[in-house]
Amino acid sequence: MAEPPLGAEPADYRERYATLTGKRIDICPCCGGRMVDLGPLPRPSKPRHSTQRYDTS
Repeated sequence: MAEPPLGAEPADYRERYATLTGKRIDICPCCGGRMVDLGPLPRPSKPRHSTQRYDTS
């Protein structure tokens, strides 16, 4: 990856993190593959709590 010119702010938070820490957050630490941002996870429409009580005695 090419380094940005001096005085120029990195456009992306991933690039800014890499500039500050020297580590890439878009590279998998286990296999070295590139990770892709899929966006926010969908929220369930109903709560996942069950109103039933289970007797474990």
